[in-house]
Amino acid sequence: MEKKNVYLIIVLVIAATVYLLFFKDEKVSKITDDDIDKISMYINGDDTEYYFINAYHDKGAIAMLNNKDVSHLINVSDNVNQSMPGQYEVIYRISTGTKNIERKRTIYIEELDIDKEFDTEKNRVKLTIKNNNYSYTILPDGIKEESNSFSYTYDKDNNNIFVIYLKSGSKEEYNLNVSNMDMSVPTGTCISEFRNNNTFNVTVDATSKSGIQKYQYNNQD
Repeated sequence: MEKKNVYLIIVLVIAATVYLLFFKDEKVSKITDDDIDKISMYINGDDTEYYFINAYHDKGAIAMLNNKDVSHLINVSDNVNQSMPGQYEVIYRISTGTKNIERKRTIYIEELDIDKEFDTEKNRVKLTIKNNNYSYTILPDGIKEESNSFSYTYDKDNNNIFVIYLKSGSKEEYNLNVSNMDMSVPTGTCISEFRNNNTFNVTVDATSKSGIQKYQYNNQD
């Protein structure tokens, strides 16, 4: 091989090395108004997301310009108070000062909303999770439950921890402690008064440990 060709190869290798080290991943530091129209911006996740209290985290956004990542130029602003239930907004924006491109995301912060129905005869509880965008629950025995309404045989002597997940990935632990539940059949007492001013006590015994909803005397509540 001629020396001329060897020198050429060496120069090309050096040039390629310099490019890879210093220029290939060089970030765009400034954009123009014309660049704004060429930027593609996408938010990570969904346009609307739900989180439990104190579980919000920003998933960010991605912006590309001429096949180069310009996500570092995105300015994020929001009014999210993750300790307070409510509706909030996150804005992702790239701006030149006179022109901008932006994307918005709506955030809902929620408390855990759960209904409970007990069958203490069988040590069973029915849980219904009413939160928006419910995803699944990890039961105390480790089984994944995807329905938002399910029954479970609880351990009355120990804590029963359910981990509820929303589709955003937000999770909340629910501790069902039934060791101090009243296992006796409830009773109720009232005083009834007749038109002749005579009174007498009425004691009602429930037939179920779920409680007394109402009772009637002479077809009256």
